[in-house]
Amino acid sequence: MISMIETHAPEIFARVAKDGSRFRCSESFVRSYLRGHHWSVRRSTRAAQKVPADAEKQCEQSFMRQAKAIRDDGIPAALRVNSDQTNVQAVPGANETWNEAGQKQITVNGKDDKRAFTVMNGISASGIVLPMQAIYAGKTAAVLPKRTLENAQAWDEIEKTGTVHFNWSGNDSYWSTMHTMKIYVNDILVPYFTATKEELRLPKNQLCIWQIDCWSVHRSEEFRAWMSTRHPDIQLEYVPGGCTGIWQACDVGIQRVFKHAIRRAARADMIAEALSELRKDVNEDAGAIHLSKSLPVIRNRSVGWLYKAYKAVDDPAFVKKVCTFLLRLVLITN
Repeated sequence: MISMIETHAPEIFARVAKDGSRFRCSESFVRSYLRGHHWSVRRSTRAAQKVPADAEKQCEQSFMRQAKAIRDDGIPAALRVNSDQTNVQAVPGANETWNEAGQKQITVNGKDDKRAFTVMNGISASGIVLPMQAIYAGKTAAVLPKRTLENAQAWDEIEKTGTVHFNWSGNDSYWSTMHTMKIYVNDILVPYFTATKEELRLPKNQLCIWQIDCWSVHRSEEFRAWMSTRHPDIQLEYVPGGCTGIWQACDVGIQRVFKHAIRRAARADMIAEALSELRKDVNEDAGAIHLSKSLPVIRNRSVGWLYKAYKAVDDPAFVKKVCTFLLRLVLITN
């Protein structure tokens, strides 16, 4: 694909036809052109997650535990939260590309780029999207995104709405740690539960349910002891291992839309940069287009990606729809 870009100069975008129109690189034109050169869409593969043989039984037990708590403690939908971590590639790639038909080995540009950050999303069964936590690898605030002219509008919106909390991991990994989990609980989860209790005029010790997956940090004795001591009004409910795709609202319905919005925003940035480079070379010999892949640039752009992704999922009707299986718990108590 790069060789074709280098061979076919970008001056076609500046050429004006007799009727005054300019060339438009439509999807149909690209498909026709590539297939005419014997290229086809090829997809890379990955192993599927294994669901345990007794998944139905484990999910039913989780269902009944939550139903009992809802019945006995009168827990409203707004005080039942599911949170889930998801990996976001710093350089969003794809699982498919155009290549010569018949090729057995397919390389997808950007697929092997391991740079990433983690986002912790949370939703309530009442349709509320909690602020998200973005975690970047590093030991100081120097690894966090900075305000730039490019991301200033998103920064302003985030500061006004509090929709994204930026944290560093404290080590060389971008995954959540005990440190970042405590920050999420203290700065995002507990303030949400506290404000909701006040709004619903419920006592401060009203029991809440927090559903998370059974990742090692979540299930560690240290984390469970800390939660029990510091936040005894929050009942931890773990998604059975291997069942996140069938028993976790964030994983089932939110993350797909969220990550799609991230990819769209990231690609919009890349397209804008590519068009800028094409405009610079319009009167010069065409050369290869090199898009910015430096980590500081990508981190700063991620501010806009995150805000757009948050807005994409911040729809109570949509959240309630993906939480249907959680809302069924309410019916048991009536």
